[in-house]
Amino acid sequence: MDTYQKPLENVDAALNRLNATLASYKISSTTKSAITATKSPAPPPVSANGSRANGHTHSSSASQCVPASKHFQQSNGHSQSTQRPHEPTPPGGEVNGASARLSDELPRPDLLWQEALNLRFCDRSNQRTMMQGPAFPRMPGDQIAIDRQIDDIMMLQEHYLVDYPYLLPIRLLTSQKYLQLGYPDLAAGEAYKALLLCDAVRDTSDEYHPMAAPQLRDFIRQLPRTERIRQLACDPKCVTELPPGSPAELMDFELDIWVRYHYLPWAHRLLAVGLMYCGCYKTAWYKAWQGMTSIDKTAGDVNDQWLVDVTVGCEQAVRKLWGMTDDEWKDQGHSNNGKAYPDLGCVRREVYPWNEWEPDRLDELPALNMMMAEVAPKLEVRAVELPALTGNGESATVMQLGVFARENIAPGEVVLSETSMLTANNKLRDTLCDACSVDLPELNSPEAGQVCECPECQAVFCSETCLSRADATYHRATCGNDLDTLLRDVPPAEAADSLYSLLLMRAIAMADVQECHPLDLSEVRYIWGDFHNLPITPAHFTALNLTHETLTDSDRFDEGHGKLPRTLPWSFEHNIRLPIQMLEKMEIDPFAEPNYDLWVFNTLFAKFRGTASARLSGQAGSGRRARGPEVSAVHPMWCLANHSCDPNVRWEWGGSIEFTAREERVLWKGSEGEGGAPERKEGGIRKGEEVLNHYCDVELDVHGRREWARGALGGECRCERCVWEAGQEGVDGKGQ
Repeated sequence: MDTYQKPLENVDAALNRLNATLASYKISSTTKSAITATKSPAPPPVSANGSRANGHTHSSSASQCVPASKHFQQSNGHSQSTQRPHEPTPPGGEVNGASARLSDELPRPDLLWQEALNLRFCDRSNQRTMMQGPAFPRMPGDQIAIDRQIDDIMMLQEHYLVDYPYLLPIRLLTSQKYLQLGYPDLAAGEAYKALLLCDAVRDTSDEYHPMAAPQLRDFIRQLPRTERIRQLACDPKCVTELPPGSPAELMDFELDIWVRYHYLPWAHRLLAVGLMYCGCYKTAWYKAWQGMTSIDKTAGDVNDQWLVDVTVGCEQAVRKLWGMTDDEWKDQGHSNNGKAYPDLGCVRREVYPWNEWEPDRLDELPALNMMMAEVAPKLEVRAVELPALTGNGESATVMQLGVFARENIAPGEVVLSETSMLTANNKLRDTLCDACSVDLPELNSPEAGQVCECPECQAVFCSETCLSRADATYHRATCGNDLDTLLRDVPPAEAADSLYSLLLMRAIAMADVQECHPLDLSEVRYIWGDFHNLPITPAHFTALNLTHETLTDSDRFDEGHGKLPRTLPWSFEHNIRLPIQMLEKMEIDPFAEPNYDLWVFNTLFAKFRGTASARLSGQAGSGRRARGPEVSAVHPMWCLANHSCDPNVRWEWGGSIEFTAREERVLWKGSEGEGGAPERKEGGIRKGEEVLNHYCDVELDVHGRREWARGALGGECRCERCVWEAGQEGVDGKGQ
């Protein structure tokens, strides 16, 4: 708005003129007017008490809403009273120099709306708040507070973010509530979206500006006139240079003030803090410095000490991780330099409280066995008790699914053959079928005549059958969308992560073409993501106390996750930035499509890790140097077979995946015969015996196998062989 800024004779004249302009909007300080909504012009509703399959209640669509009542049924089945004797300080801490208190008379949805209206980063008439930033609102750790926080997040997800997906304060409020509930990864995701919306509001050429600016404009108009005048009058950059343009131009200038002084600093803080707690120290350090630079550039008189604390916290955590002294740290150039910091962290791996898509797999055994019969007539799915990989002790067990032989299976017999369209490859120039990822035949071979390509994008398929299946399941979402080069030909160290992200991209495309939720795809619906089994209760969950002291104390970073288990590998690049880029390239709105929220992607990643098969591409004997896993796929029936480091089947994948009964089992010391010497178990599988798959190289030692299991399965492998070998090493160690 620099072109509109002309000096006025004095401050009084400027404020009088601004007052008259704001009055022309007929602003109400007590009623909530309708904001430009994407689906419904009505105020954010509560649940319409529609019945869900899991017993929860929700509205059948975002546009079918009913007014809020004093006692309403939340989406997760909790009955939530609006009488709140201990209302917490709203986001932003202080407003007008005093703690802002929300009305106890409002129903919960309106209380959330009021929290968003009260969102401030600083009191710009108070120099202290402009230099330090606000305190972070603390959530009590009792069960009522935990349930209320979950209710709030579900209300935001199901109504506010559906009806107002481009509204900056709602994104920031959602990010704050995620962080309070121990989800710094989800908080970072919402904060990143908020940063994108900050750019969209201020940049008229941004593709989301026509949606983001009007929603924020209507939102700001709900604030009291005196508050809006005060915010503009306290701006040192325009106290005597208010724009003389039209009311619309003045409104745009006002939006710019709110973004620069309140929403942009909050977004930078939430992103940096969230990434640090996730263990993404390199990106957290960089984003903190980027935030300080951005805030200084857009609002030079505002500072956030918390961003400085993030850089200090990252440095302390990495220095402790690497075991360096102060002198070693400085000598190697790491002081005030986060370029070499580790950037892959871990987050909670769980069935989120709002995830209604996770089926009761034990209740759906008949459906699963019908699917199994199509690919493996001699096998069946049963319930089985397994050791819990994350729990309260080694004796903990969980009921899961397993695959069993319905009849005797001879050594060398193929017992399962399954194809899947949920495949991925990270090789740009290798000749692979785009659908099933099988190696294409040589040009001079008899099978070469079956190869065909998409007439629009020239994607290559091994056969007309694969082309037809691809078109029906995913290809229409990716055809011609410039996705070919994404995550291809990556360095070997990044090969596995790139495959998981490419599997995510394929799942997004499949859901888009098949018009279903990604978690409802048949390829992933019944896969168990090795989620931890601990409830979010005070017995297991510790509420985050976010202060300057805790930000710089790396020993307390677990509090950022509520001290619940963290076993899902996670990074900003693969879990936030790339998924949003994928959505935009497929012309899916990352703000307005709740089916593709970041918690959905985390759930998919949890299902993929440990169950997706992988192999090298290329013809056998080609002599090409191995570069790490290059082709991967998810086969839903194949991955129902549980892992063991002493498997009774082997598998091969090339277009379809096959189980073959082993001729002989792995030779290990614990498998002793009558004479006490190691002895191989006989091959084949007896009727009623469980089919034991292997997801890692069983020739590795127990440390190598368990290291893989921690990243893939979410905990140490506790198969018979691993337990025995780990125990034997402990005995041998004591003997030394």
